[in-house]
Amino acid sequence: MGFSATWSRLLAIVLAVPLIALCIPSQLPRPDTSPDGGPAALIGNDAVSTADDEQGGGRRAMVFRTGDGSVLPVRVWNGADPDCAKAPETPPRIVVAMHGMNDRAAAFDEIAEAWSVESCFRIYAYDQRGFGRTVNPDELWPGTDLQVEDLVDPVGVILAANQRRPITVVGESMGAAVVLLALSRHRLPTAIDGTELIAPAAIPQDALGSVVGIDALGPVLRGTAWLGAHMAPALRLGGESRIRDLSADHCATEAMLADPEYRPKVRLDALWGLVDIMDEAAAAAPDVDRPVLIVHGTEDTMVAPQVVAAAAESMPKNCAALCWVDGGRHLVTHQTPGQHVRAANCRDRERPRQLWQTLAAWTDGTDTPTSPCHARPPSRREIEALNACGNRNDDRL
Repeated sequence: MGFSATWSRLLAIVLAVPLIALCIPSQLPRPDTSPDGGPAALIGNDAVSTADDEQGGGRRAMVFRTGDGSVLPVRVWNGADPDCAKAPETPPRIVVAMHGMNDRAAAFDEIAEAWSVESCFRIYAYDQRGFGRTVNPDELWPGTDLQVEDLVDPVGVILAANQRRPITVVGESMGAAVVLLALSRHRLPTAIDGTELIAPAAIPQDALGSVVGIDALGPVLRGTAWLGAHMAPALRLGGESRIRDLSADHCATEAMLADPEYRPKVRLDALWGLVDIMDEAAAAAPDVDRPVLIVHGTEDTMVAPQVVAAAAESMPKNCAALCWVDGGRHLVTHQTPGQHVRAANCRDRERPRQLWQTLAAWTDGTDTPTSPCHARPPSRREIEALNACGNRNDDRL
């Protein structure tokens, strides 16, 4: 008895997949990273068009030129308060901020302006490769190693440009995963005395089923996803509905969707790369060697709270401080806990200033009288006083 036409086509596809796979490299090809760009450097705003970048709040535009010649746009906040402006070259602390998947440096606009004005911090936020205003947004996924280098190199240049002042690195979602990997590989200088991980995308692959459905698809469809990432890396998936679930503050999500620098759809190669970096970040958590503040919303549906709790528990004892924000979603620093805001109320909406102040205080080693955290996390100085963070022989949390 013969097969039907449908089954014949299906069988042909199944038999063809292994043959096609033989022609495809086991890893995605990486962009050309030949060292022809000279030494890594931070270049002033005379190198870029600043018509839309010179803003109030002391913000200016710069670019970071990597060692391979790539150009990453940078937003810098220098402090607009008169007290901050008295000594703009000697801010008390430097912050380097890394955005999440499909996002851009502008994601930090509100919190960075608040920090620069109220705490006199100097904040640098840059567009990661393939995101925001990078020259070639359609280049292949750079790979984990290059993402880490794109953090290590700017930090070194920024450190040198700011007289080796103390630095805090802040990462959100995928950016937090990159920070975790850089920490675990001991690639960040000792001047970085603390890191803040906001909704960190540190998810082992065996936990992905409840988050993005990869393992739930089974080996056949998982193989198909791998094949798609290698055969059609530029194919984009996703849409706006998922983005609107990232925050109860619709002003934040609508502003993202209206920004041409934000890309709500994800490339197949980037999706596959994200799976890899999340898995590596989860495995890297036990190798953290300096204080870490983890901020996570209890209603985050992108990165399950229990996954983040497990990553924190795997870190060396006394390294991690946890701030659980009740009702917070994935974009936890973009919404005031318990507040649901419709776009019509954007002008008068309440910003999550208590959370911003809590992050700034932890960064500066001080404390705040009020905090949106479910329970008060130990301060950075309290962690440092225990003198145990990074001791691999210590018990875990």
